[in-house]
Amino acid sequence: MKKQLYTLALLLLVATSGFAQFTLTATVPSSTLQCYASGGFNGWAPLANTPMTLMSTDNSKGTSLFGVDLPLTFVSSGTFQIVAGTDWAFAQSDPQFTATTTAGATTQNVVVTSFKLLPSPIEIDVTVPVAVNDCYIVGYWGWTLPTAAKKMDLISTTSIDKTFSYIIYDKSPSHVISVKFLAGLNGTNWTYQQTATPNFNYSGTDPLVSFVCDAFNAYAAPAAIMTINADNYSIKTINRKIEVAGKYSNVTLFSVQGKIIQSTTSEKAFISNDLTPGMYIIRVDNKSYKQVIN
Repeated sequence: MKKQLYTLALLLLVATSGFAQFTLTATVPSSTLQCYASGGFNGWAPLANTPMTLMSTDNSKGTSLFGVDLPLTFVSSGTFQIVAGTDWAFAQSDPQFTATTTAGATTQNVVVTSFKLLPSPIEIDVTVPVAVNDCYIVGYWGWTLPTAAKKMDLISTTSIDKTFSYIIYDKSPSHVISVKFLAGLNGTNWTYQQTATPNFNYSGTDPLVSFVCDAFNAYAAPAAIMTINADNYSIKTINRKIEVAGKYSNVTLFSVQGKIIQSTTSEKAFISNDLTPGMYIIRVDNKSYKQVIN
């Protein structure tokens, strides 16, 4: 009987070992009603923020402890912040935190001494020809190639046009919004860019900004980042990092579940953040490779 119980316990341990979690906790003022974690691990996406659970309150210290379980890949996600409020209208006053890079670490606690009111969100709408299937927005926060996090939401369609929408949550009135739009036609992703020049700009505090983009043309990558032949680069792992050496144009690092961990467009060598042991997918230009971190 003991042998059977031991075997059963061993099988349960093996069966659940693939579901290891990283526990993030935050010590915050006890007046905090709700906390969320937002950062590189969820693409800083407002609709993908991660709610934290109230674990305890220490009235003698005036603090509460919130926690959330995250995938172990959180440790390679870079910076993050704690936001608060029932509608997460407040952000930590402290500088952003950095995800722990300690090898083998499975927990991290951060302390937020106070929160500040976030700028009101601004909705950017763009009306485009009806042939556009998907619309992406780039600019303002960094002129990188579009990702899934910058895909706009379709909010209306007529016989001649469509309107797509995107919400910016970190707009400061002192910053000018400068954006451009990329589109996909006939099932493609973002192979077309706006013909309008210069880029669309806006400075103000109105909660809704509307643009019209009448036409798109085929997107042409700048000469400095044209696709490079695969024979001109190498991929290797060094000290829990993945390195792409040589010339290339686009590099994207994915978890084995398909979540984007890092992405860049450059001709310089790519070196990932520290990674936890496991398998990863790295795509260089249009080719994907498996890499294992031990």
